[in-house]
Amino acid sequence: MKKILANISASLVAPKNLDQVITSALEGIGKFMGISRVYMMEVRMSENLIDNTYEWCAPQVASRKKQLWGIPLDSLPKWMEPLKKNANIVIPDVKNDSFEGTASPFASSQIRALLIIPLWTNGQLHGFIGLEDLSHSLYWREEHIHSLQMIAEIFKRSIRAHQIEEELRKTKDRLEAVFNCITDPLNVIDRSYNLLMCNPAREELYHRKKEDMIGHKCYEVFQNQTAPCLACAVTDAFQTGKPSSRLRCRKKSDGTDSWFDVYAFPIRNDQGEIIQAVEFARDITQRKKAEDEIKKLYAGLERTVEDRTQELRNAQQELLLKEKLALIGQLIGSVGHEFRNSLTILSGTLYILKNRDESDNIEEFLEALEDEIHKMSKFVEDLLDFSRTTSPNFEHVNLKTLLEKLLQKIDILPQITINMDFPESLPLAYVDPDHAEQIFQNLISNAVEAMPSGGKLAIKGIEEKSKVVLFFSDTGPGIPAVNIRKIFTPLFTTKTKGTGLGLSIINMLIRKNKGKITAESTPNKGTTFQVFFQKKPPLEKNGD
Repeated sequence: MKKILANISASLVAPKNLDQVITSALEGIGKFMGISRVYMMEVRMSENLIDNTYEWCAPQVASRKKQLWGIPLDSLPKWMEPLKKNANIVIPDVKNDSFEGTASPFASSQIRALLIIPLWTNGQLHGFIGLEDLSHSLYWREEHIHSLQMIAEIFKRSIRAHQIEEELRKTKDRLEAVFNCITDPLNVIDRSYNLLMCNPAREELYHRKKEDMIGHKCYEVFQNQTAPCLACAVTDAFQTGKPSSRLRCRKKSDGTDSWFDVYAFPIRNDQGEIIQAVEFARDITQRKKAEDEIKKLYAGLERTVEDRTQELRNAQQELLLKEKLALIGQLIGSVGHEFRNSLTILSGTLYILKNRDESDNIEEFLEALEDEIHKMSKFVEDLLDFSRTTSPNFEHVNLKTLLEKLLQKIDILPQITINMDFPESLPLAYVDPDHAEQIFQNLISNAVEAMPSGGKLAIKGIEEKSKVVLFFSDTGPGIPAVNIRKIFTPLFTTKTKGTGLGLSIINMLIRKNKGKITAESTPNKGTTFQVFFQKKPPLEKNGD
């Protein structure tokens, strides 16, 4: 038995054919012990089944390999309890020991003696070795059982090693298949820059067989140099221990350039030391050409946009000049019309005064002259207000207090009611107080003029995010929809007596104060102007 054990141990050292070695070992055991059948069963735990994987039978003894395949573990309840405890099953005489019921696949009237040696691997039942004799009962000697346990240990180690080797081989084959099927050039390099592996794409790129490249320096094979390349991604990966990338250009045989994105990834051993690197190259020649073409198109587009922008600026300046000239012409016409009317009245009045009778009342004529002079003075004042370009002097102003003081200065018809609604928490507005007073005076005057027969003017203040908003709502006849968009245009007016500069002056002043004005009107119901002022300087971050 020791000789058999030694032969089995020797034959299982790196066997070329494990199945043949195990089968021969079972034969040697069976012949030495003079029994009928020796077999090895393997457990499929995930499926709860066992299979007869190896078997030797004495001459004239029928094989049971096919019968003992895919046997449910549940059919061997008496066997599984000791086997799961890694204990042997020793039955010298089956007739005197009902080892399993008649439903068991192992139940047979021909079996006289039975020995089961469990095989354990990685802390669980892997299978067992079975020995049967069909002719007579058999006393199983302890030294033989001990030797068989040692053989079982050798078997399970060899089988486990074979399984690991097979798994490694399959993994290696899969990795090599993946490595070789990658369509981009790929290779593995050691710390000395020797090429260890190359895929077919690398062979195709350099028109060389991998056998002619492996073992040589990468910089010799790829760049025809005697030292590692400058700005090399592989060198960076070795030095930093991190993935690295570089843009490389390769001159083709036809003189054209090929561009590649080259990536290098470090490979570490079990101790964390960098021992190799994977180098991967992606051909981006077409993308590079497309990028260069896009750059050219973009540069041309920039020039075109710049030219068109300059043309647009020129056109805008020309249009602005035309608008200014048109506005000046309109202004001259308006001034000429107003002054001509006033001068006509003044000339007529003076003529009458020169040719009056001593009995005529001179006071009436003097009042007419005074009205026209006042009218011309007001018109000139509006023109000066419209032309002023003084910058505002910003302060934090209490708009309610400013309005209350202003209303005391303005003559308001007794039939007009003014209501003010300002919350106590209304913040101060950041505005020029003189500009604000002029704005409010014009808005209130316009509202009063729009209600000659009486009405109501409501002035309301609210806080809206970063703004203080004032509403001026009158109950006048309203503004037609066709005119509401034109009311802030200089010289636009629907009044018989007016310059059309009042609202345009208001709009100009509000804009200078970083504010905004809007108007809404409903015919026969009234008009509401909304004035927006900043709470804080525009450049100050206020969180709104």
